[in-house]
Amino acid sequence: ALMPFLRAVCASKKSWQARHTGVKIVQQVAILMGCSVLPHLRQLVECVEANLQDETSKVRTMTALALGALAEAAHPYGIE
Repeated sequence: ALMPFLRAVCASKKSWQARHTGVKIVQQVAILMGCSVLPHLRQLVECVEANLQDETSKVRTMTALALGALAEAAHPYGIE
């Protein structure tokens, strides 16, 4: 039941801090869970990918770091 919350926070229109925090949560999930994120990888990437084009540079930077953490967690297993 965490994904609907993460989607809502990462897509928040009200504050960039909320989006930043949502993306940071995804990053920490990837770091702490490691390859256990594989079943949820597609959903997590879809949750944060739109923030790569955010108007706030801090959100864009955190999104890149979160995607990097997801990539590291999935390596060498891949997306399938």
